[in-house]
Amino acid sequence: MDQITIDIPVLIRIGLATLAGTILCLDRIAFQMMLSRPIIVAPVAGLIMGAPLTGLWVGALIEIFWINKAPLGTYLPPNDSIVAVVTAITVIVLAEHAPLIRQEIIVLTILCFLPLGFFSQKLEPLTARFNESLSDKVLRQIDSGALEMKRLSPTLPLLIYACYTFSLMTLSLVLGLTFIPWIYGYLPPFAQTALFYSYFTLPLIGVAVALTTTQHKKTLTYFSVLFLASVMFMEILKFI
Repeated sequence: MDQITIDIPVLIRIGLATLAGTILCLDRIAFQMMLSRPIIVAPVAGLIMGAPLTGLWVGALIEIFWINKAPLGTYLPPNDSIVAVVTAITVIVLAEHAPLIRQEIIVLTILCFLPLGFFSQKLEPLTARFNESLSDKVLRQIDSGALEMKRLSPTLPLLIYACYTFSLMTLSLVLGLTFIPWIYGYLPPFAQTALFYSYFTLPLIGVAVALTTTQHKKTLTYFSVLFLASVMFMEILKFI
């Protein structure tokens, strides 16, 4: 795959999709209405980029990868929201330039951006501590009488988190759109073939992760029976 060139209309769509993803990612700390889930943010980014089905597929894959990582208590899960947005945008842009290797692009992009979720997981506590320092400073000023309650605003922590998210997405997109085509071009043929077949195994990995999240003892039995019934039904249809 050759290095790509991005024209102004595509660059505008990338900027709008990144901005929309940033706004939805605020749900992780502010609204908590599940709007920041990959199954939502990736299709929204895909819709803005002009390929909502690709965004939906990418979002569904990333959603099931980390479906067992819930933000319970003080635990911060990997930031799958950022991963979903940048993966969807990168896949759509690269697939427009090389549609014949779309499956390989999806797998390679996901593999390249999955570490981003763990990297941002380490950065989020830093933004949280910074926002806590701001609130502590305000409380000290209130106690000393140097600050009036009417001057307090909750928008500053949101702006800080939005700037952090937007900057991380932008940097990831620049690196991804620059180096992923270069990486694919230097892969040997057998590695490119492996990426193609891995495309069909990713949903199976996600299903396995999803099955591990349930505590129902007969879940695996129900799933196995349903799978076998589906296979038998498809085989019967061949003879009808």
